[in-house]
Amino acid sequence: MGALRPAPLPLAAAMIVRDEAATVARAIQSVAAVAAQLVVVDTGSTDATPRVAASLGAELYCTPWTDDFAAARNHALKQVRQPWVLMLDADEELVAEDLPALRQALEAPVAEGYNLRVVSLVGTGGAFTDARVTRLFRTGPHIQYRGRVHEQVADSIVAGGGRVASLDVRLLHTGYLPAVMEAKQKQRRNLALLERAAADEPDSPYWLFQLGQTRLALGQVAEARAAYAASAARLAPGAPLAPVVAAAAIRAAAAAADFRAAEDLARGAIAQSPAFTDLHWLLGLVLLSRGSLAGARACFQQCLALGPPQGFLQTEVGVGSYLPKTALADVAQREGQPAEALAWILSALKDQPGRSATWMQLEALTRGTAPAVLAQHLSLVLPPPIRHQVLADVADLPQICRAALEFSRV
Repeated sequence: MGALRPAPLPLAAAMIVRDEAATVARAIQSVAAVAAQLVVVDTGSTDATPRVAASLGAELYCTPWTDDFAAARNHALKQVRQPWVLMLDADEELVAEDLPALRQALEAPVAEGYNLRVVSLVGTGGAFTDARVTRLFRTGPHIQYRGRVHEQVADSIVAGGGRVASLDVRLLHTGYLPAVMEAKQKQRRNLALLERAAADEPDSPYWLFQLGQTRLALGQVAEARAAYAASAARLAPGAPLAPVVAAAAIRAAAAAADFRAAEDLARGAIAQSPAFTDLHWLLGLVLLSRGSLAGARACFQQCLALGPPQGFLQTEVGVGSYLPKTALADVAQREGQPAEALAWILSALKDQPGRSATWMQLEALTRGTAPAVLAQHLSLVLPPPIRHQVLADVADLPQICRAALEFSRV
């Protein structure tokens, strides 16, 4: 007999969709084993999305699109019959390894809502962001989303006397990949909705921050900087959003090549939030751009001392581990220390062997090295199963690195 399938949880998985035939199946399949109810609200698909969702056992509902994500989410909430709901997007997947943590949270709840980790792939080379978003919560008539875009539900949970806690359950999000964003023109759509939201609530630091994020993604750097500055000016001292806004403002200043302003912003933000590793990472990058190798080295070493930030709303994955190691390799190489640079790159690969950008950096550092020699170096940090996995998974692996990994298989 095969293994018994675990009983579903008292949980509804709900999503709103439109023309998501390419991804909706993976999203549904990722939650099918734990959700007692699957709710899909279609807002006007012209592709096979409704048929795919229904074929996988989802309850399909349709509602007109009104340029209001909160309204569509709330329509989905009306269909939920379970005491808990997991709200996800069609371009997200619940990470299978985190199912036990999800089950434990619902079997012995300590809060009425949970901030999950939405891990977004944001570009080529293995770049990720990790944001805390309220996606798992008890249902009830008072629980409602608000906001035309980047809609939020946490306020209504708290207003009803509930508590929101963090839970290390991940949703892997692919919707920010450049090709996906271009195909859907998400940023332009978001900009129009955010402008309306900001007009409705001109003093909201949240809408101004999101407006800055979208403008920066569209290359409107000056407008993004203005939006971040306006958001920061409206934030209360110690607000959880403050260090995230500061990090965004630093990135925007650096994008404008205004490195002096970026450094000033970073140092001021670190004084307020010294445990936020992202700020030290960004300051290190700014100092590196300004040619201050010693200052950059100190920042990247501080990143490693702090490790991944805890308790912040958003972080760039890797700022407390492999990213500063790759930056320290760059610093060492510029200082004429190739052996140290190689050691940092190998350590970074040990932390995250699937990041293609690190392999490209290794290729640049070891160009001309015999594959047999490079294979010896790699064998010190990557056991055979990991080396084989890299060969299978990293499509744009540089040729010398592929040859070294193939050599180690002989």
